[in-house]
Amino acid sequence: MKPIKAVKIVWRDAEADNSWTNIQDLKDPGDCHTLGYLVRESETFYHISSTITEIEDAGKKSTHVTSTIAIPKAWVISMFEVKNPKSKK
Repeated sequence: MKPIKAVKIVWRDAEADNSWTNIQDLKDPGDCHTLGYLVRESETFYHISSTITEIEDAGKKSTHVTSTIAIPKAWVISMFEVKNPKSKK
C-alpha cells in the first residue's frame, strides 16, 4: 500500500438546531479537532478517513477506506502532518 499521510486538522464547525430557542441562549459552536488519514484532497475539501486497508481481489490490489469526513477547506484553522516516531521513512 502506498504511504498515506496522517494529519491533524483543527476546523470551525457549523451547527443546526430546529427547536425554539431564546436568542440569548445561542452560542457559537466550538472548534473541532480531527485526526486521521488524508485520503483525498480536492479544490475545496479535505477527505479524512479513520481507517484504511488494502484488499486484493482477482489479483488486483486496491485501497479501501471507512469512517470518512469531508471538511471544507474554508473552515480549516490549521492542519499538520502527524509523524510516526518509530517510522524509518
